[in-house]
Amino acid sequence: MANELESNSTSSTISRWGMLFLVSSIAIVTSFFVSQVIIINKLLSEIETKERKLSSINSTAEALHTKISDLQSAPRIEKIAIQKLGMIQQTKSPITIP
Repeated sequence: MANELESNSTSSTISRWGMLFLVSSIAIVTSFFVSQVIIINKLLSEIETKERKLSSINSTAEALHTKISDLQSAPRIEKIAIQKLGMIQQTKSPITIP
């Protein structure tokens, strides 16, 4: 009879340790999963921020390219040459020698 009680006590102790191990394992896996979800959400937020910044930079670059084109236009350069540098427009075509 003492042997049976000892056997039940040992079986109960193993079952308790098994349950403790199972619950601990589930807790660890769950905490790992939650931490990974938090990290992914943070990274997604950073990606969205970087995409908005990139879009803003692209808009600025496009505006600058337009401004460069305007500044390099022939009519603007001719106007500056006439007004500031005293260029005189030629009234007749240059003579070419064949």
